[in-house]
Amino acid sequence: MKGKVTAQQLLPKVSAICEREISDCPVVDGLIFTSSATNDLLDPMTAGRCAARHAVVYKLSGDERFRSYTRDLLAYAGRSLVTSKGVSFFPQGMPNWSDDGRTLRRAFCASRWIRDDTAMEWISQMIRNWPYKEQEHKYVERFAPGPNAESSRKSFAYSLNMLLEGGLDAYLVGRHIGDEQMKARGRAVIEQIILPNQREDGLWNYAAKREGCDPWRLGTEEYNYSQYVAEMLAYLLEYPEWRERLLDPVRRSLDELCRRFELGDGAFYARVHWGWDHVFESTLNNASLAWKLYHHAGQTQYGELIARRLSWLEKVDVGPGYQGSLRYMYNEHNLWEMMAEGLAVEGDLPALGDTLAVLERMERELSIIPADNAHCEGYFTRKYNFSHLVLQRKIHAIRTELAGGEPAELLAGAGRDGAELELPWRFDSAQMSCRIRARWTQEAFSMRAAVTNAEHHQPYYGAQMDRGDSMSFIIELPDGKEVRLTAALTRNGPEVFRYADDISFSSQRDWAKDIHEGELLPGAALEVYVHSGLVEYELSLPWSVLGIEPKKGLQIPLTIMINKLMGAGFQFMIWGKDVRDNWTDGHKLLHLA
Repeated sequence: MKGKVTAQQLLPKVSAICEREISDCPVVDGLIFTSSATNDLLDPMTAGRCAARHAVVYKLSGDERFRSYTRDLLAYAGRSLVTSKGVSFFPQGMPNWSDDGRTLRRAFCASRWIRDDTAMEWISQMIRNWPYKEQEHKYVERFAPGPNAESSRKSFAYSLNMLLEGGLDAYLVGRHIGDEQMKARGRAVIEQIILPNQREDGLWNYAAKREGCDPWRLGTEEYNYSQYVAEMLAYLLEYPEWRERLLDPVRRSLDELCRRFELGDGAFYARVHWGWDHVFESTLNNASLAWKLYHHAGQTQYGELIARRLSWLEKVDVGPGYQGSLRYMYNEHNLWEMMAEGLAVEGDLPALGDTLAVLERMERELSIIPADNAHCEGYFTRKYNFSHLVLQRKIHAIRTELAGGEPAELLAGAGRDGAELELPWRFDSAQMSCRIRARWTQEAFSMRAAVTNAEHHQPYYGAQMDRGDSMSFIIELPDGKEVRLTAALTRNGPEVFRYADDISFSSQRDWAKDIHEGELLPGAALEVYVHSGLVEYELSLPWSVLGIEPKKGLQIPLTIMINKLMGAGFQFMIWGKDVRDNWTDGHKLLHLA
């Protein structure tokens, strides 16, 4: 579906957030409160960051109310600074470039957009006085206001983004105000530390060392941190003195990230130890990185990528939530910057149904959190006000909209004895589509499925086959028991696996323990044909093996799931009951006409 994404399209939602903040967070004698009903003061760092949002709304709309509130936010943030040993910082336990740096850059953009020289003064003074090690070409990553003068991280890999936060802010502000020392310090960080440590593939080394945070799923690298380094470098493409020097490093990084982590429907997830909650940040950061190449370096080939990323984020919005839930994009500086610079891109945008694959995978994997990984789950819920319930509601809403109304029980006729009819279920996305036809005789129930995709990938066997390319089924027997099956082309050839009665498709099961919990189904016939861009399954299940006596008028409760492993991504499509036992839809009914 061709479409456009522009700053003016997004402006109403960003404006609505700003309108609400002006109403809910009043300014009284220079102080800003979190609510007119409380005496709680707004966090100064939040004020500094939100200033950029109000500034961009003023820039695009010309409404003076937003300019005035931007000035109030910046003045409040500046007056709230704490000074120790000549160093100013925002009031927090351990001042650092990760937090202070991001806030400073947002405040800098806001002051530049509304031309607030007073705010620019405290911003530049804060950077000017921050400890800098001339011999090591870096700003101190963290500043301890107590007895120690500084506190640097021991892990060099984890400090790259902090070092670049300081160096980038120093160069941006120094260039704006004409401070050559600040510019030189910022340039040294980039040229002496950041660029020399870029790998051949365009990424930077970030080892996942935090224990208990999904190392089995996330691999050994923190790829979203690497993406963040590339995104910060891309800020400098705006300036002629950096464009030629940084174009190739930034472009190589973006291309490699997209090659590894494109999810196929507009979403993008560069893996990080926090887990799936960062799919929103990751998708937006990727769009921002591509936009800087598009806008400042004339790399127009990224226009459609940007449009698809932002369109996906728009479609998964499930409601309000400041800096949380799925409304992430409207609360982030990346989007405001793109809007301020005249965002206007177009391309083949993902359809509503295309968002299901990633959301369903998230819901599936979020329930596979090891017992020792509670830290990540807690972070997820606290930071994003996000839960399985919110995700399930969104999945339900999309399914309902696609169905044209409330979900209804469908009668899927397998036709007269021996005839073949197409089941009333279709799935189409940019990366995958599926059609299933079914028939029955007195001897067997048969199905043919045609699945289009890039390639066939099935590295698993036994009870784990549903983790790779496969078809899975749940068939409810007349006595109420369920038969659970997966059919796949494995390394041993075509196989149909029947799970033990107490094993479900729930993603909470113990994958390693359950690998042998079941057996190959005797009597089942499966053929799998792999063509270029197409996989065809032909499956025949004898009634005798299933324990069903066929007769006309019989209704068989059935669920079908098509599973597809796609590089770093995974898609699966469900017709019927949710296989993780926490969805409200039931089986579809096959009516033997």
